Order: sequence, then structure tokens, then C-alpha cells
Amino acid sequence: MPRSRKPIEYFSCPHCGEPVRSDASACVHCGSDAQTGWSDFDDEIEAEDEFDYEDFLEREFPEHGNGRRLHSGKSLFFRSIVWLLLISMVLGLLTLLLR
Repeated sequence: MPRSRKPIEYFSCPHCGEPVRSDASACVHCGSDAQTGWSDFDDEIEAEDEFDYEDFLEREFPEHGNGRRLHSGKSLFFRSIVWLLLISMVLGLLTLLLR
């Protein structure tokens, strides 16, 4: 006669809310475990109501503040050369066409 299996019990992971087997040593969804933070009580994670992305970018990447990129002297030099070449090519084509 086959043995009857005991139903598997689950609890909700306090960090991600996914079901975790009661005999599991860690949550397979987020990796949380007893050593890194889950406990017997359900501690709610308070989510930040508003996330200011522009403020985050300014704090994390101050050199890129206000959406403007700062260019090095080398970059500006090469951009200037490219523009001069393009302008001279356009002027050369115009002189050939207007002959």
C-alpha cells in the first residue's frame, strides 16, 4: 500500500511575497533566508512612494547633470574637424554643380 504524503506547507517570503516551502532554507525567488533577513514575523518593506529619477541621475552621475554631457577637449577637437570636413565637402560639391 502506498504511503500517503504529508501535504507540503508554504509561507509567504517576507521580502518578495512569493510562496516558500516551510522546509526550505532560502527563498528560490529572491534568495532571502534566515541569516540574511527573514524572520518569524511578517515585516513589511516600505516602498518609496516617489522615486525622483532626475535627482538620482544628478546624485549618481554629477558630470552628466541636467541631461547635458560634458565633452573632453579631445572630443571637441575631433568634432570640429569632422564639421570642417563636412562643410568643405558640401562647398566643393556646390562649386562643381554651379560651374
